[in-house]
Amino acid sequence: MKWLFLNAKQRLQRIATNPGYAAKAMLREVTWADERFLAKITGERVSRIRQFIDEPAHTPEFLRHISECEKILRTTRFESADVYAKKVLIQYAIVRALRPETIVETGVANGVSSAHMLLALHKNRQGTLHSIEIGDSTYLPAGREPGWVVPDWLRGRWKFHLGDARQILPQLARELPSLDLFTHDSLHTYEHMKFEFEQAFPFLRPGGILIADDALWNDAFWDFASTKMEPNAQILHGVGSCARGSSDDCDLIASVRACTDLIAPALTDSGSGREAATKSAPALAAGALRCGSPGEPSLRSAAANPKEKEQYQ
Repeated sequence: MKWLFLNAKQRLQRIATNPGYAAKAMLREVTWADERFLAKITGERVSRIRQFIDEPAHTPEFLRHISECEKILRTTRFESADVYAKKVLIQYAIVRALRPETIVETGVANGVSSAHMLLALHKNRQGTLHSIEIGDSTYLPAGREPGWVVPDWLRGRWKFHLGDARQILPQLARELPSLDLFTHDSLHTYEHMKFEFEQAFPFLRPGGILIADDALWNDAFWDFASTKMEPNAQILHGVGSCARGSSDDCDLIASVRACTDLIAPALTDSGSGREAATKSAPALAAGALRCGSPGEPSLRSAAANPKEKEQYQ
């Protein structure tokens, strides 16, 4: 847990201003709640997930580089994100555990998340990160380009696409031979987040994962997960993660929807029966697909509980 003691001063300040949150976050650390969920959606052992989360802090060359970048970020006029935050390490651990061949990321900014994902690919010795960035310099230090945090020695697996995700993402998703992981970190409006989810998700392979940074800013992530009836969805430290079901799961969902279409008209001519049946479909599918043991409320289906957001940033 070396990462937890990096940037200790800032963490202590947060504890002092929000002790309730700090207590809940520490409880999650002690119980390995985040790691258990990540293990579930990636198929990796919980102990390995724990190791992955601490890896960047035990990679001296990377840690030195990030520390130097943090000093530059502290000189800017805006409040920068914590470069050692667990929300970044969650994305790193997912890449390490999933061992993706292809990642698509929207939104680069300074490149803190990009650097961590590229480090994970470097350690995996496989995979490519495609990053789409519109080129907004609002949150960049003077004279810096988007993605400046990414060190030169990690850029070999990086393909940078400059432009609007609305134009680039649909075409890129169609052109790639496969998509193992999609991560949204661009414009955090409800409409844009839903747009990106809807563009990328159909191209994710079964078992692939969709990540949404700052997922608590609005309901786009929960609404999308509920619509797709994907049970393996949670928000951890502000990062939403949703694993696409296997082909068998998709067949089951399709069967539930087909049954709804067949039986609803027979229930009533007024249409109210169809409405009731349609509303029950997500619950039926979620119940059929729900994983985990009865004693794990933190792993309950997002499809069955789309508004359950006590996942603590």
